[in-house]
Amino acid sequence: MKRRTRHNAQPRRARGAPYSQGSAPRLVLRTAFGLWQRMKGLLGEGELGRNCGLWLRPCTGVHTLGMRQSLDVVFLDRHGNVVKVVARLRPGGVALCWRARSAVELPAGYCARHPAYAAAIRRACLRVECQDEQSLCQRIRRRGR
Repeated sequence: MKRRTRHNAQPRRARGAPYSQGSAPRLVLRTAFGLWQRMKGLLGEGELGRNCGLWLRPCTGVHTLGMRQSLDVVFLDRHGNVVKVVARLRPGGVALCWRARSAVELPAGYCARHPAYAAAIRRACLRVECQDEQSLCQRIRRRGR
């Protein structure tokens, strides 16, 4: 017998996907907050992992000069809200956003694959900030001894 499906049936989750349809997988961000770190960015690095990115702060512009892969670039304001998204910025390209305070470089296609990318970025930025605070507190405690 032929199997009948409803017209309004929800699409099935891809096999092996570790997350629900409305969420994005855990995003791991490396940071580039210093001048030289931001200038270097991802130059000389290999491919980004599927769920890895680079958080540049402060940052109002990104270039891919000398790079071999395309990137998704998400510009954030000072509150961590998405201001602008540049999908698949090709090698040799430049993206600017004067209202941005920081930018997150992601593998090309990340934003298209994960509609909840904004929430994933916000969670990842909060994790990084919490880790930075904890390490700062530990350094202050060590100096006080």
